[in-house]
Amino acid sequence: MADPLIFTYVPYCPAHIDGGVGFGSAINEFMSLLRDDDWAFISEHDALPTTPDWFRRLEHHASMHPDAILMPLRHWTGKATARVFAPPEAKGPEVIMDFAEHMRLGRAVARRGPAEATPIPDSYRAPIPALWLLKKSTWSRVGGFKSGWDETDIEFGTRARERGVPILIMQDVYIAHFKRKLR
Repeated sequence: MADPLIFTYVPYCPAHIDGGVGFGSAINEFMSLLRDDDWAFISEHDALPTTPDWFRRLEHHASMHPDAILMPLRHWTGKATARVFAPPEAKGPEVIMDFAEHMRLGRAVARRGPAEATPIPDSYRAPIPALWLLKKSTWSRVGGFKSGWDETDIEFGTRARERGVPILIMQDVYIAHFKRKLR
């Protein structure tokens, strides 16, 4: 059998195509194509890795946490819950629209060197699907995403926790997520 692979996937699921089945269905269709030991790094179109060796770090975390859902650091909103995902080098809770600042944060995270993945706090509802690294067998264990657009992330994350799937933050991978605000 071939070594497991990591596939980067940006779901394309506009409402006017395929009856607008939504984000969850688009991810499920992609995940169904993978082998059980393969991984998917699910990203959104407005997210960009800024840690220079980000993919090598994904490979490392996948090998260390084969049954977990893994998420990178990011800084995209002023919401208090999002501070859990912001690197310590982030200057504040405000939205960062400066691409150079996101690049600075990615380099700062890389300079810290390899770091362990840490659990998201129990108080945080669920991971955001825009930026997930998960193995197909973990996706199967959780039961896939619900169809539709709204809160597919919350529902999937809740079921993952109920099934004992660890949800971890990779403390050495930073992704800029512009949340469709960059113009």
